[in-house]
Amino acid sequence: MSRVRLTIILFACIAAGVSPKGLADEATKASPPAPRCFALLVGGAPGTAMNARHYANWLGRFQAQLKASVSSPEDLMILTPQQEVAGRTGEATGPVILDAISNLVARVTPQDQFVLVLIGHGQTDGSLAIPGPDLAPAVIAEALKPMAAKRQIVLGFSACSGAMIPELVKPGRIIIASHAAGQTSDTEFAEFFLMALEAPRPVNAAEPAGAAPQPASLLEIFNTASYEYAQWVVRQQLAGEGAGQGWIVQGGKAREIYRRLYGEDDVPESKRMSSTNKEGEEDVVLPLSPGVNPDVAFWSGRRLPNGTPSLEDTGKSDGVSSLTADKHEPITGSKGGGIGMVAKRTILGRPEGYAK
Repeated sequence: MSRVRLTIILFACIAAGVSPKGLADEATKASPPAPRCFALLVGGAPGTAMNARHYANWLGRFQAQLKASVSSPEDLMILTPQQEVAGRTGEATGPVILDAISNLVARVTPQDQFVLVLIGHGQTDGSLAIPGPDLAPAVIAEALKPMAAKRQIVLGFSACSGAMIPELVKPGRIIIASHAAGQTSDTEFAEFFLMALEAPRPVNAAEPAGAAPQPASLLEIFNTASYEYAQWVVRQQLAGEGAGQGWIVQGGKAREIYRRLYGEDDVPESKRMSSTNKEGEEDVVLPLSPGVNPDVAFWSGRRLPNGTPSLEDTGKSDGVSSLTADKHEPITGSKGGGIGMVAKRTILGRPEGYAK
């Protein structure tokens, strides 16, 4: 509002008997508070030392990504049974989780962004394994019913997470799950989602000189993470028959990720790398499935993706993946009302998102 116009309005209000305080109140109503980000990170019962290490690492990295986005520490809550997780705000039992959601429901406004991250083991119905009774998707959905935020993000990184999508689906809510319906094995998709989230994004050539790079949208992160995860999996092949042979991991970057996840003494024998790995190999692009006429030598003992990451942001589907039976087809979000349109305009931790 220009100074001249404000002065005219001020004199008009005084002439009409309206106090400056009343004018200030009206100005406050006309300029609502800036949108804020609120986040709840939930870690499940790890079960093993290896899983505890993974869950603590992933929770910590999500905290690091969201910490700068919240206005106060109370807006970022971390619930986990792992006391070693920095920033932990409470246990991950059903009553504590539901109380945390209720707390956020009371504070979140329509213009805010709400983020829920679930990390852990899962049950076939999509429940998250936590101390005490597991956290069922229907219970989460019921607790989130009064959530006012028009921008809601649910990230489910647990086995069977695809089963939670039908329960949690809602217009305006983006759901990303590490699985499709019916898939039950644990995956490392959370690692690849975080890698895509953390990766520096180059400045677009169309941007003005000196412009800072914009963060990637949730759709970009989902597509990138899905592809990189699938490629990493098929680069792993058993060194030979029998127990104790270990895994050959092809490509320097793939081996680096594998060592980060499975290079510690806490991993089971079935996860250990083979001593016959060849250093210095390139991370070449590999096929994602054997196809109709497989190369037996190539595919023998080779690992295949045990999870199909899924995205839902229409409020009316069970989720769609960018991984088909034998290739990666990125979701474009270009079809009106179709999968990916909302995720394409959404940035994790930034309620304002993209203008278009």
